[in-house]
Amino acid sequence: LMDLALPYDILTRARRPDDQTQRAFELFTVSRSKDLVTCEGGIQILPQHIYPDAQVYDALLVPGGSGAAEAIKNLRLMNWFGRAAKLAKVVAAIGTGTLILAASGILGDRRVAYTSELDETYHQVRSSPGEEVIRDGNIITTGSSEFGVELGKAIITYFEERI
Repeated sequence: LMDLALPYDILTRARRPDDQTQRAFELFTVSRSKDLVTCEGGIQILPQHIYPDAQVYDALLVPGGSGAAEAIKNLRLMNWFGRAAKLAKVVAAIGTGTLILAASGILGDRRVAYTSELDETYHQVRSSPGEEVIRDGNIITTGSSEFGVELGKAIITYFEERI
């Protein structure tokens, strides 16, 4: 839950530089169906879009959690995510969410925040232990949900640099 909630909260608080009354980002949750998604702690999230029908997004945020291992086995999801990530301006992931980026093929040899599962399976990805948030081009990662606030701020900074 924290993998999604912390950066989501930071992004909802961001305001447009030209109009501080307007949110800088319009946020959506995307899943494989419109069924409630139950987080590890029991809190449920109602997805707003399903991924085969989801539109083009400026940014994609992939939370980690125990579902990442199952997600990377879903070829339909990996194909959609790979296409969506190529169209997005920025792609971000927390913890095991980085595995989804690697499995979809978008990481190549980019540097990402450390998660041990990357070293075991995706040898071409350069993981960096000890760094809270890593930005390599348009990919932003953190190895743990405890840095979700920093990840949210890094996404905001990415877009502010392009205004």
